[in-house]
Amino acid sequence: MRVSASKAKKAEIIRLNPSTVDDTIQGIATINGRNTAMPESKAKAQWMKENAKVFGVRVMRTTEQDIFDYLEGKQPSTEFKKGIRLLIEQEKKRHEEEQK
Repeated sequence: MRVSASKAKKAEIIRLNPSTVDDTIQGIATINGRNTAMPESKAKAQWMKENAKVFGVRVMRTTEQDIFDYLEGKQPSTEFKKGIRLLIEQEKKRHEEEQK
């Protein structure tokens, strides 16, 4: 999916698009419009289809500049995963405290 120039100016999109898998390519990973995928084997494509799920996050520069600043120079997917795991841990602790 292409982003128009006017929309690209308003938001930088970090997106992975492996939903349509063909025989030779697992999917096309794009980061701000750059193709970063490499052709993969059928077995790897099938494994990825069965064992991985991709989530897209749209971050608006105008209202979420703090997120842009934090992610500067970092791997966004790693940082999002760390944040989700932190939230899961906090919810478990809260749930345990409520059970007492």
